[in-house]
Amino acid sequence: MDAADIMFKMADVYARCASYQDRGIVRHFENMPEAAGSEPAAEVHRHRVAFKTVYLAPNKYYFEWAEPPVGDPATATHRVSAFWTQGEQVLRLFYSMPGAQICPSLDHVIAGSAGISKGSSVTVASYLLPSLMSKMRTLFRFKELVRVDDCRIDGHTCHTLKGQNWNGGEEHLYIDSKEFLLRRTRVAFVIKPGVDEAQYEAIKRADPAQAEEYRKFRQSQTAERRFWNQIDYHQAEVNKLEANGASGALFKFDPLQESDLIPSFAVL
Repeated sequence: MDAADIMFKMADVYARCASYQDRGIVRHFENMPEAAGSEPAAEVHRHRVAFKTVYLAPNKYYFEWAEPPVGDPATATHRVSAFWTQGEQVLRLFYSMPGAQICPSLDHVIAGSAGISKGSSVTVASYLLPSLMSKMRTLFRFKELVRVDDCRIDGHTCHTLKGQNWNGGEEHLYIDSKEFLLRRTRVAFVIKPGVDEAQYEAIKRADPAQAEEYRKFRQSQTAERRFWNQIDYHQAEVNKLEANGASGALFKFDPLQESDLIPSFAVL
């Protein structure tokens, strides 16, 4: 199978599934290994987001993610956010909000949460929901996509695809060779030395003082830096939920109950 065959098979599995569940973690790295299936040798920069998804076709959806505490470790709590469907409504509750808000649509809240969830809200959702894929087809279009050596991730043999994404960044997809589900994605972000004047002007309009700090920081950078955003789907499965057997609790967020994602930060 070539890269196009593998991508088509993966997209077909997601598009046709009756249900989908996952759990995983996103990590930011500055140094990444050359070998496709290996782990980073040195973690210079790190930020982690734990997440989980529950989907029951055609329109029941739940997504939750957790970020590490900020502030005093003795008193600060993990920052947990979620969005979910409730009948015809789509609700979201971010950790900084006093209560749940009604959203215009599921597609809207998935795309709107992509940045804060470090891409985990939208990557698989774009294959599960045809309407979202249609709206974001440019974002998920690859250039020069090729198949490279297979590797093993979490005990799964994976086809490895390498290409360029919509903005020219290098991206790797690791797709289970049996189930054709994503087990890992890696996306490169390159920060070139010097001041990005357009970005500087945008920051300046909002906060002149912060814009000057940005200018000083970028002027001190003399070499290109490359960061990687890695999403690992440590648990992913399709067609395990039944329409009549899926508990309503799976699709509702309880902010008063500690998220079961928090232990992920200790073990993943």
